[in-house]
Amino acid sequence: MKRLKRPLLALALVGLLSPVALAQPDAKSAEVSDPIARYFTELEAMKLVDVENGNVTTLRKDLGSAEGLLKDGAFTTAAVALYTIVKSPRYTAFSDFVEFQNAEYDLAVALSRAGSYGAALEAIEAVLRRGPAAPYWGPAHRRAVDIALEIRDHKGVLARLEAIKTDAPIPVSASGERAYLRGRAAYDAGKFADAEGELVTISKKSRMYSSAIYLRGVIRARRGEYQASAEAMCEVAGTPDNDKLTFVVDDRYFTIKDLARLGLGRLAHEQSEYDDAYYHYFQIPDDSTYLPDALFEASWAMYQKRELATSRDLVKEFLKEFPTSPLWPEASLLAGYVELADCKFTDSQTWYDKLVVRLQPIVDEMDKIRKDPELRRRMFAKAVTRFKDVKQTGEIVGKPAAPDAAPTRADEVLALLRLDPKFIRLSDA
Repeated sequence: MKRLKRPLLALALVGLLSPVALAQPDAKSAEVSDPIARYFTELEAMKLVDVENGNVTTLRKDLGSAEGLLKDGAFTTAAVALYTIVKSPRYTAFSDFVEFQNAEYDLAVALSRAGSYGAALEAIEAVLRRGPAAPYWGPAHRRAVDIALEIRDHKGVLARLEAIKTDAPIPVSASGERAYLRGRAAYDAGKFADAEGELVTISKKSRMYSSAIYLRGVIRARRGEYQASAEAMCEVAGTPDNDKLTFVVDDRYFTIKDLARLGLGRLAHEQSEYDDAYYHYFQIPDDSTYLPDALFEASWAMYQKRELATSRDLVKEFLKEFPTSPLWPEASLLAGYVELADCKFTDSQTWYDKLVVRLQPIVDEMDKIRKDPELRRRMFAKAVTRFKDVKQTGEIVGKPAAPDAAPTRADEVLALLRLDPKFIRLSDA
């Protein structure tokens, strides 16, 4: 018997790698109707899969090749390679080996990095059903929580996790992650008291601790409790990066820290404390994804304080450094406001005339796309691809996320889009 050639197998599996809906699956029916497992069974019957020659050595070799693809960022190709391990009858006899379990977890990683969140969750469930004592249970649980946060399906993913029953108690770290998901789900439903009740249970040793503190600050701000909100934000933003607490959180800590700084700026801004707002906005580091937001907000703070020269310089810097940011139209409006407030009426009128000339073709393009279903489909597909590229690399088609100029009008429209996480989730369904 001969092994199925990789190119042919890859072509077939890519067709099966369409995104999977995130609804709770029926575990028993999934085992029977799993299309990929059934596909491999049929290949075995056709003698196109070499079952007899599968052994630990070939398992390790195939796993190494797949992990090489993962490291190279070839996530879809890696997923195909990993499917040939975990779904093929060739390695059924080795399902309890750590290498096989490694492949199961790597498959979840590859699928999630490829943006196939539904399929990734199904792969994760296979790992979690082995129980908390399994070597990849903890990493798989963390990956599921990360997917929930990515697509904002806190309630749905939590339900899937809790549906997997186990006789052994789950680790404290996983309990904290689930408490955070329950808190986020309650927050999404507007049940702030219930949300805080879950968030306060999260230990400082949990990787979700800083996120929980930040969300408690957001809840207090929503209630109008600005001082209490600022205290929570300060607890996150004021923690030194070399503090021992930073060692029990993942790289999300630094994103949350930037959000806390931005939150402190907005709290001060809301209370007309413009100098404090300016200070907090400028704590955002240059490599942060929130730098454009901070620069824009700082410009507004100085405008409202009537520090017009400073505001003018900040807006100019924003438009130079982030010309395709979704905020550029608002920043352009602010630039005109600054000139108007400085009694430079002719300059303001000239600026707005030029802005109208620039915006009108974009508005026309939006109207054109809105009326054409195929153009809308292409635009949304590009938007989803861009979203995932930025998340993974910070670049769009090999270029910085904010290039110097958008090449076409359609690209200018695309640059203005901000995708709702629910839209991302629906696109994966």
